[in-house]
Amino acid sequence: KVGWMYAPDLLEKWLSEMAAEGNHLIRVGKSGTNFIFEKGTPSHVSFVCDYQIKTTPSYADIHKSAGWQLKFTSPYSFTRYSLWSQEYTEGEEIPRFTYDSVEQKAQVRKVLLASTGVILYTSAIVVFYLWMSRSFEPEGGWNMFDTIIEWAIIISLLSPIMILIKTLKYALRMRATN
Repeated sequence: KVGWMYAPDLLEKWLSEMAAEGNHLIRVGKSGTNFIFEKGTPSHVSFVCDYQIKTTPSYADIHKSAGWQLKFTSPYSFTRYSLWSQEYTEGEEIPRFTYDSVEQKAQVRKVLLASTGVILYTSAIVVFYLWMSRSFEPEGGWNMFDTIIEWAIIISLLSPIMILIKTLKYALRMRATN
C-alpha cells in the first residue's frame, strides 16, 4: 500500500474490510507500506489514520485510555502519521477519533498541506537539478548517459503529480461526506 497517507479514508476502509474477512492487522512494516495480517475470526474494527504535525507526550495516552490500539507511527518528522484501531460490536456506533465536522476538515487540510509540502520539495529539487545540468553543460555536449539520467529525472516528476491527484481526490471525497 504505497502512498496510503494521501488517501487515508481508503486505507481505513480497506483495513476494516480485511478485519471483517478475518484478516487481523498485526503490524505495519517500518517503511509503512507492508501490512502484516493474521487469519482469525471476522470482527468489526474501526481504523483511524491520524496526521499530526506535532504530538504532545499525552497524545498516545489519551487515545489508549479511550480503547484505541496504536498500530503504526511513521518514523518521519515531517509526516507524522499514526494508524489506530478499535474493535466494536455489531450495532454499536463505529468508533472515530472525532465526530466533529470542523475537526475532520482540519484533518483534511493538514493532509493537503503535508502532501503539498512533499510535492513542492520534490519538484524544487528536480527543477534545480535540471537547471544546474543545463547551466553547466559540457563543451562536448551531452552523452547518452546524461540524456538517460535527465529523462529519468523528468519522469520522476510523475510521482508528485500522482500524490497531488490522490490527495485532491481524498479532499473531494471528504468534502462530499461532510
